[in-house]
Amino acid sequence: MKIILLSMSILTVLLSCKKVKSELENQESSSPIYNINGIIDNKDINYMVDDSAVFLTYGTGDINGIKTFYSKIENPLEKSSIKLIFTKPEIIHPNISNYNTSNLSIPFLVHEKQCFNFNFDIFSGNYNLDYFSYFSNNQFIKSSEIEIEEKGIHRIDVRFKGISSNTYTQTINYGFESKLLSAYFELNNNSNFDKILFTATNTNHNHQWFINGQSVGNNQSFGELSLKDDGVYKITHIITDDYGNNNEYSILFYSSEYSLAWLLNTKLCNNSTNKSSFENISIEYEKDGELYTSINTKSNKNKSVSLTNIEYFIDDSSNSLISTKFDISFNCDLYNQDLSKKIEFKDIKGTFKYDIK
Repeated sequence: MKIILLSMSILTVLLSCKKVKSELENQESSSPIYNINGIIDNKDINYMVDDSAVFLTYGTGDINGIKTFYSKIENPLEKSSIKLIFTKPEIIHPNISNYNTSNLSIPFLVHEKQCFNFNFDIFSGNYNLDYFSYFSNNQFIKSSEIEIEEKGIHRIDVRFKGISSNTYTQTINYGFESKLLSAYFELNNNSNFDKILFTATNTNHNHQWFINGQSVGNNQSFGELSLKDDGVYKITHIITDDYGNNNEYSILFYSSEYSLAWLLNTKLCNNSTNKSSFENISIEYEKDGELYTSINTKSNKNKSVSLTNIEYFIDDSSNSLISTKFDISFNCDLYNQDLSKKIEFKDIKGTFKYDIK
């Protein structure tokens, strides 16, 4: 039996232990399975999902361009809900036998401001950042630095004065750079300076190349461009593995007389490390119409969530993986949207499930 896993650690480890069950087997139990209990804002809570007063829902979402999986227990009578949100795994793993642990510790996803530098890599000509500006706070700003407030994929509008009157998009990846399926590539001139060469650092898998949205190559990790018109171009590389995982990377560059004059890149300021935020977790709590979240609380950086008693479920008719169930325990702090109110989650324990179809 071949089972495709949707995780390297959360989903993969979640799906690697205990025993396989069908959903029907789980649904036939008459006792409450899903629950959460502990202390919230110095008050004891104990919600048992019964589908009449307390409900469990689950699905997918998005945080700044990053897919998420969520599971939520809701108590409408008390006007409250508790939602677990997991950022996506880095890649799909096809072989369940690779995973042999039943416990997992997951870090919290915490937004923090991060400085990025814009840089020109110059190949010919006399270009510098005096030509450059980016859009922020409803205006274009002349600066070589930008501060990104939240983790995710950010698309920044940029302009190059004196070179083009158009607006272009520079992508900044904060916290979700894939090392297992890197789409990074290099641009260079050929020896005659009449063609631009592009070469992927990862030569495995399937490759697609686009210039300003138009395909210029498939199934090869390298290629060349002969650009007649001078101007700013965007080259995008999409890499896809045998299991449907894909990743992309783009570069803005200027071509002059068929050759590469410069390219624009972004790097973290002060040689900081772009730490991976794949398979992190955040908690949302809604009470009386007000939303609290763990994602903006720096104290949660030093905390983690424990997953135990992990099981996975398959569809009997297709033998395909459809959901996962686990026990969870954690402590964390949450704030409302304007950070004026704080709520403490203490000794929280429960059993949750989410769909991974």
